[in-house]
Amino acid sequence: MICTFMGHGDAPPDVVPLLTDVLSQLIRCHPNACFYLGTHGNFDAYAAMVLHALKQEYPGIRCYRILAYYPVKTCEGEGFPILMPDGLERIPKRFAISHRNRWMIKEADCVIGYVARSYGGAAQFFQYAQHLQKMCINLAK
Repeated sequence: MICTFMGHGDAPPDVVPLLTDVLSQLIRCHPNACFYLGTHGNFDAYAAMVLHALKQEYPGIRCYRILAYYPVKTCEGEGFPILMPDGLERIPKRFAISHRNRWMIKEADCVIGYVARSYGGAAQFFQYAQHLQKMCINLAK
């Protein structure tokens, strides 16, 4: 199972306990799950923090930071390997995050989101995941 995350950059810290519960349940069902993490905003940071802690308890999970462009300084320090989708280096920087997000959703079986508004990138990509009939969990509802 591959799981990725889509959420507002200004997601509040009170989403962390809910995110921890959902990820713990998912990992208990899929102990070798793989997680693709973005590199921008609060929700990505919270997901990385929770997965870093859960990796101690569930060493079978795999976590990767998926870059939109290189270098990026927002993901240093947590020790997750970094991946960059093929061909992304040819995408103009202003489109790179959208291209990366579409790639993560296409690769994923499950998308965990924090989408509290019907507009913006998080809402757009969460709807895209639903359109592709991915398992979608919105922590904002």
